[in-house]
Amino acid sequence: MAMSRNSSPRRRASTSSTKPSPRRIRRFFLTALRGWGALDENYVYKTNLDSSRRRGYDKDPGGGVAGPPIPSKPLDLHDIS
Repeated sequence: MAMSRNSSPRRRASTSSTKPSPRRIRRFFLTALRGWGALDENYVYKTNLDSSRRRGYDKDPGGGVAGPPIPSKPLDLHDIS
């Protein structure tokens, strides 16, 4: 049984624009920056366990009698430039 031209399984390109809106692009990049940069909800790189997982701890996690990990403090910009 041959398929007619109208019953082809191929989809046609949409005539409407599929380009994401600038607001959506901005939200995507901000979300990515928060994840990749270990930033807090205000997009700040500060002392917390998330950023210390990448940067290192003042006291490493280990549990037991050693207690909880202590996050390290980020370097100031003037210290690295």
